[in-house]
Amino acid sequence: SALSEDFTAIRIFGKPEVRGHRRMGVGLALGSSIEDARAKARKVRESVGFTMK
Repeated sequence: SALSEDFTAIRIFGKPEVRGHRRMGVGLALGSSIEDARAKARKVRESVGFTMK
């Protein structure tokens, strides 16, 4: 899981409904370089999924 890596997090905005392509949350990451942080953030993004009810 991407969140098992150090310095990664997910922030869910808690919006009550989806409107178009608005973001519902973000994946955050810190790294020793910009490339490292981007790679970690990409893993976080790819590990998250949403199901609409």
